[in-house]
Order: sequence, then C-alpha cells, then structure tokens
Amino acid sequence: MELDLLSLDSVAQFAEAWNARMAPLHVLINNAGIFSIGEPQKFSKDGYEEHMQVNHLAPAMLSILLLPSLIRGSPSRIVNVNSTVSLAICPYYRWICYILSCFSHFWHSVTALNDPCCSMIWIL
Repeated sequence: MELDLLSLDSVAQFAEAWNARMAPLHVLINNAGIFSIGEPQKFSKDGYEEHMQVNHLAPAMLSILLLPSLIRGSPSRIVNVNSTVSLAICPYYRWICYILSCFSHFWHSVTALNDPCCSMIWIL
C-alpha cells in the first residue's frame, strides 16, 4: 500500500483501502515530516504549503479517516511525533512555530480523544 502525504487523494485512498481490510489498527504513528531551509516556498497539488500539508494536514486527515480501524483495535493509540528543530533553526519565530506545531497536533487528535477507546500520546 502506498501513501503520499503531498496528495490528500492518496491519503484518502490509503485510508479507504486500509479500512476495507476490516482489520483492527492498534497504533498509528504519525512520524512524517519535512523541513526545508533556504528553498523557495512550495505548494502541493492540493494548494497547501508543503510543510503544512505533510507535517500537519495529511496526518490529521489520516488520523480521522482511520478512526474506524482504530476503534476496532481498541484500546488503540495515535502517536504524533514532533520535532523541536524549528526552535534552533528559526530563532525569530521559534515560539510561533512551536505553538502552531503543538496546536496542530492537539487539534488533529481531538477526534480520537472524544472516543473512549482511543487515546493520544505526544512525543516532542
């Protein structure tokens, strides 16, 4: 199975194929991330800035779309891995980067937290 976080269609197709297996999913680890320095800003074919899509939007969408399999795997976990690289490399905006990153990971896990059979772990 293939998953390309730069394509929201790919995320939807992956989740649909995984859920069709009707198998439980016990752990989802969102560990993908990109960080480019000194390159021009790039946008995905979906129209989102690449960092935002790969690091936040696509994992959020994947987490939500895989909830049926996570519920079947109850008790299950969503693990969101985040990096503090932006704190060292982006000194002028480091707190803004950090706060937005933490908020994004919190936001895309709220749905799982509302289900009593799922819980979330943050790794920063």
